[in-house]
Amino acid sequence: MDALSGGGRKSAANGEPNSLEEDVTMLIIGLLLLVAVAAVATAAISGGAAPINFDVFNNTIESTGTGAFLIGAAAGAALVIGLWLVWLGSRHIKARRREYSRLRRAEKSRRPDSRDRDRARTKDVPATSNPKDEELVSH
Repeated sequence: MDALSGGGRKSAANGEPNSLEEDVTMLIIGLLLLVAVAAVATAAISGGAAPINFDVFNNTIESTGTGAFLIGAAAGAALVIGLWLVWLGSRHIKARRREYSRLRRAEKSRRPDSRDRDRARTKDVPATSNPKDEELVSH
């Protein structure tokens, strides 16, 4: 199921689908977190006019509090996007492996086992009754 759709989710406690109350609680908590992030971002952007110096590999980078906040926010967004892409890629790889395994099992079930084929081949070969042939094999 899609992680964003919410369909088919199970709660960890009893294995039952999440109730409407749990979903509403999660929605309220998410909205409160968004409001808190918006308040912190607004405060950081509006009040960050003081200069800040960063020392990186023996180089000094000058910025303001607002610039540092925006760079950090961009880095955080890039991290989230990167993790999301890794998650998507791993889902596709897992789906491909699952499909490959399913096809391999289906192919195996359609064709006889190699041991069965070997037995079938030996049934068709007549046993040698010529003693000269046995002498050639034993020497």
